Amino acid sequence: MLLLRRRLPIPLLTLASSLHRSFASTAATAAGAPTTTSSIPPCTVQIDLAEGAVDTIGAKHRQIIGPRTLVVSTPGDRAEDPHVQRVLARLRGVGIQCGTFSMLERYPTTQAVDEGVVIAKRMGAQSVVGVGGGGVLDLAKGVAALACARGGGARDHLRVFHNEKALSAHRLAIVTVPTTASTGGGSVGHRSFVLYEPEEALVPLYAADLTPDVAVIDPSLTSTLPSQAERAMALSAVSVCFDALACGSARATLEKNGMAGLIITCATELGAGMRLAGGGKPGDKKEQRRKRMHLAQGSVTAGQLLGLVEAPPIQSLALCLAPLFPLASYSQLTAVLLRSYLAVLADRQQQGDMGRLDVFNEAFLRQMGGVICGSDSGGGAVGLLELAEWVWGQSQQAGIRRLADYRVPDKEEKTGQALTAQVTSVLELFQVEGGVALETDVVRDVIDVSLGS
Repeated sequence: MLLLRRRLPIPLLTLASSLHRSFASTAATAAGAPTTTSSIPPCTVQIDLAEGAVDTIGAKHRQIIGPRTLVVSTPGDRAEDPHVQRVLARLRGVGIQCGTFSMLERYPTTQAVDEGVVIAKRMGAQSVVGVGGGGVLDLAKGVAALACARGGGARDHLRVFHNEKALSAHRLAIVTVPTTASTGGGSVGHRSFVLYEPEEALVPLYAADLTPDVAVIDPSLTSTLPSQAERAMALSAVSVCFDALACGSARATLEKNGMAGLIITCATELGAGMRLAGGGKPGDKKEQRRKRMHLAQGSVTAGQLLGLVEAPPIQSLALCLAPLFPLASYSQLTAVLLRSYLAVLADRQQQGDMGRLDVFNEAFLRQMGGVICGSDSGGGAVGLLELAEWVWGQSQQAGIRRLADYRVPDKEEKTGQALTAQVTSVLELFQVEGGVALETDVVRDVIDVSLGS
């Protein structure tokens, strides 16, 4: 333990080392239901990634969007949102009739999906264009799917009842326009997550493929993000690299579908973008454009990775925890969980007590860590401890706090043990396949570290 005590930052050390438990004395229980196989559709989205891409959305993609579209946007007054106004102007400029619908909550609800469907049907929309963060893009996908459903509302199609109705493959065209640097999964992924109020968790719609037809990735839309928010979003995308590795640690799995190459590409782009964010000159417009492009490319690759992973541990926990900590953005939450996972694993590795977590491909993890940390690592491979230190430092610069600090005041405060039990039950409810990084013992440690308890 001396090495860990010497090298980890003091707050991280205190949290991680206080949680050490022996796998020999604790029977790890899989958090998910019995393994089920499901086919993951290939990423077929048409990606339009360029500075200023949003300015050609109408002219370039008019055939896909059709003569009438519903634009789903971020919460707030659309008249004050320059991104939404920019999209509406470009669509209307080529003669496309646009209806508008705003998501009023942080995450899409079944009621919001149903309300959007009513508007889409009433105007005879041929497509849905989502402009905003991950929640807005999920809402847009849900509206596009339910607008063509044979019957039932969004709640009838949530994958939580085991007798839910599968959505047909027929849907409206979907175009996504992300305005944050970490919504790769929402902008190119094939899933849509909706809030299931009884369990206070985000659960997937029962649809085989909600991959957008077009994803317009315009890095200029992130130019007004505060630096701390930008860094938190980049860490959120970095968490996907860990998720992909945690679920694909066997060499054969990493080689399947080019997953290993996607992980390295994602890590390289995000690492380069974060270094420019930390050391670039604020007034250097060329350097700022390079930074935004690196982060956008990393985000898109993260979205492609998520399409290949059935049970990403950080994303799965975040979907269960996000509604319980509404003061945290999804990016902040996944950054907290990434920091905690690495702290727990680094602690156990230092203790020589990795247990079944030894299935991680250590050599590949060191390669991934090296390209993420880049010049900060001296150009060499980076192990768990060094990666944990780097993520801790980045999260401090992003203003990431303890998970407990993101609770709503006066709301019941659940302990780490109670949260672990709730997370486990929700994962079983919507049949998330359990892996070693989602075993109850690991989840409990990660949640406790995240809370700062």
